[in-house]
Amino acid sequence: MFPFVFALVLAQNSPQQFGDLLIQTAYEFKAQPEQSNFRAWVAEVKTASGAVTQIISIVETDLTKLENKPTPQLICDLHDRANRTRQGFSGQLFKTELTEINGLPMVVLVGSALTRDVAQRPINTYHVSAALSTESKAYEITWLTYNGGDDYTNAIKAVRSVQLKSDSITHTPKALVGTVGPYTLLGAPFKFLLNKPASANTEVRPSDGQTGRYIGSISEPGWYATAEIALYSDNPSQITAESLLTALGYQEWLKSEPKPIAKLIDGIHVFENVKVSDKRHARIDIATQGKFICAVIVSADSDKPLPDRKTIALLP
Repeated sequence: MFPFVFALVLAQNSPQQFGDLLIQTAYEFKAQPEQSNFRAWVAEVKTASGAVTQIISIVETDLTKLENKPTPQLICDLHDRANRTRQGFSGQLFKTELTEINGLPMVVLVGSALTRDVAQRPINTYHVSAALSTESKAYEITWLTYNGGDDYTNAIKAVRSVQLKSDSITHTPKALVGTVGPYTLLGAPFKFLLNKPASANTEVRPSDGQTGRYIGSISEPGWYATAEIALYSDNPSQITAESLLTALGYQEWLKSEPKPIAKLIDGIHVFENVKVSDKRHARIDIATQGKFICAVIVSADSDKPLPDRKTIALLP
């Protein structure tokens, strides 16, 4: 872990250059002690009271000094794997998307994870990172923010639009990566189609028979959704749509009238338009494979439409 420094907001939000990499950021970075084959720059952003709100790091690796030079695609794959298994974090529900910069692969990760604050309390962390390379250098940018809203929006904009300088030419990504798409948790057998990263619930705990439980939520003006995962030590005995829903604690919803009936769509049990109260309705996607039960549940006021499954869904 790098030592962090207090980040000063620059007078103007102009691109800053780190080696051949340019990134649009309003914060001042401090160079870390150089190592034999890499160098790094780090900023820690704090409030006036001293609370950390953002941590940003940029690492440049000199590929010419490595005994076994990784391919550009392997650099992207290693970045993805490292961030999904990062020590001190859990529940990394990330969307991984590839693009190109100067003809070489570039990967961008967006999502959220659970970590702990200085008092060892679990907190949600929003994540955006990228890995890219030239023939001789590899760059990794990791931007963590404990706040959503503008902080995270600006982080995504900065990371997804980094530039590379080559001689007198500045190269930009072939495509700008957004937040809509399939999010995955390493090991979980299903994908969560979301419009943006979920906020991980810090209070959820496994129930009887479960060895792990995850709930991430998305709140929009017209609807509310959760991405849910339950992990068991053995393959769960629940096999019907109703028993799967009961295992996640939603058995009361099965008592509503008209009685909810699930349709099987590409291996996913889908309950359409379930009445969950006099004032609210929901759609439930739920499935099981191996030791996992996964679900996406979206609800809205009864007089409001639910987003369709092209926007929010559980996918095989």
